[in-house]
Amino acid sequence: LRKEEDPFWDPIEKEKCIGKAVLFLQSLTAQLESESNAHIFNKEGVEVGQLNVAVFPVTKDGKELEDDDIKESPEELLGTSAYYEVRILSASGLPKELSNNTFVKFKFFRCSSYTETPRVRGSTANPVFNFRKIFEESVTPAFTDYLENEVLIFEVYGEDLRATK
Repeated sequence: LRKEEDPFWDPIEKEKCIGKAVLFLQSLTAQLESESNAHIFNKEGVEVGQLNVAVFPVTKDGKELEDDDIKESPEELLGTSAYYEVRILSASGLPKELSNNTFVKFKFFRCSSYTETPRVRGSTANPVFNFRKIFEESVTPAFTDYLENEVLIFEVYGEDLRATK
């Protein structure tokens, strides 16, 4: 009986979610960066590594904000366009059996599709992504509410070495 014909054969999925990490965004309402070596937790709630991530308020050109450009309160930002750079620098301590061809994906605010880092080819428990992407947002009450009350969720993926080729 071939594997494909065996009703009890359950192949191992090649690409798996290693876990998720969160970044709080509240400091962005005061135009301060949010940086973290965020813990990555798997679906059982067990820590499976760390993810070095950050979100920085930036200019349209991706440069750091000058002191004169920083607004004191979220209300001062309403009705303007704001730019935020999401950085996914690296991960560490990933489980060896899943840390192959790793990548990270996330959705920022109302983006309908995921943004993904390029895959780090090969096998490493400590992949370096050095990923940066700038998002432009119209600052509305809904957006400031998002920054004050929501988190940015990063999903870390890798390939399972035990998967059938």
